[in-house]
Amino acid sequence: MNTKLKIGAIILLAIVIVIGGLWIFDNQFSKTPYEIAKNFVSNEVGDDWVLLENVSQIPYQEGNKKDPKNYENVVKPNISAINSDTFLITLYTWTKYEGVLVKWEITIKDNKVTHQYAEVIDKAIGGYTPVPFEGSHLPEPGRVLIDVDVK
Repeated sequence: MNTKLKIGAIILLAIVIVIGGLWIFDNQFSKTPYEIAKNFVSNEVGDDWVLLENVSQIPYQEGNKKDPKNYENVVKPNISAINSDTFLITLYTWTKYEGVLVKWEITIKDNKVTHQYAEVIDKAIGGYTPVPFEGSHLPEPGRVLIDVDVK
C-alpha cells in the first residue's frame, strides 16, 4: 500500500471516529423536556423527597391517616405542549416527613427551565414520620411554595 493511500485511509478513519464521537456525545446529553423537568425537581427537593410516577410509591399500612390511593386521580405526571418549543410538565413529590404531597409545574422552553411553580396538595399521606420538633412548620394544603421565573 502506498503512503498516500495509507494517509488517506487514516484521515478517513479519523473523520469517522470524530463524527461518531460527536453523534454519541450529542445523543448522550440531549434530554426530553420531561427528563429536564424531572432532573430540575429532583435537584430542588433533595434526597428526602420521592419524585412520584404514581401513588403506589408512597408507603402505606393500615392505620396511616390518609391512604395514598385516595390521590390516584390527582397524582398523574403530565406533559403538555404549549407550542413547538415550550412545554408544561406537571410532576409530584412526596416526603416521609409529615407525608407532604407537592404538585410541581415546570415550564421548559428551548430545553431550559423557564418557570417553576410548586403547591402543597395535602399532608399526612401514607406512612409518614412526624417532624422531629415541636409543632409542624409545614405549610397547609393549597399553599403555593414557589412561583418564580428561572433565569
